[in-house]
Amino acid sequence: YYKDQYWIPVQIELANTGVETQARVELSQRPMSAGQATNYDWSISLAAVARKRTTLYLFPEGATRSIELELTADGEPISSFSLPLTRLASSDTLIGVMASDPTPFNVLRSGGGSGASRVEVAQLVPETLPDQSSGLSALDAIIVSDLDTGVLTVEQRQALSGWVAAGGRLLIGGGAHWQ
Repeated sequence: YYKDQYWIPVQIELANTGVETQARVELSQRPMSAGQATNYDWSISLAAVARKRTTLYLFPEGATRSIELELTADGEPISSFSLPLTRLASSDTLIGVMASDPTPFNVLRSGGGSGASRVEVAQLVPETLPDQSSGLSALDAIIVSDLDTGVLTVEQRQALSGWVAAGGRLLIGGGAHWQ
């Protein structure tokens, strides 16, 4: 899900089974209607025989149906994939749920028929929670339930704190796995 005028975090994990290399990641936003794609690109160093996880942030410009990712090294294509997106109106509510069992929170979803706002639930996991508050900005609320928050990185905690300071609503519940 995404909302216009809010950053979209895109987390990627790269694996290098060979020698140290300089990879190039290109993200393209594909517009819903005929129009020019918006492109972003990053250069990423990959050590020999290593994995690297990074979060890239892009700003949607108008209605976007998907994000296309292409990975190249030494000018040669390595991998590509398409990430479909669902656009939400600014009046819609997006709730992030980070829980040991997020399924019960699906009851919060509503279709938004008859002029009512739509409510969607985005399942979050600690490993992919953005490390910048701008990556959380499209969320209207985050629910943390029955989860050990001790696994969050310092950067993720700072992002949550910044998001709350900017008006985000954080609900925390206990449970068997809570700490």
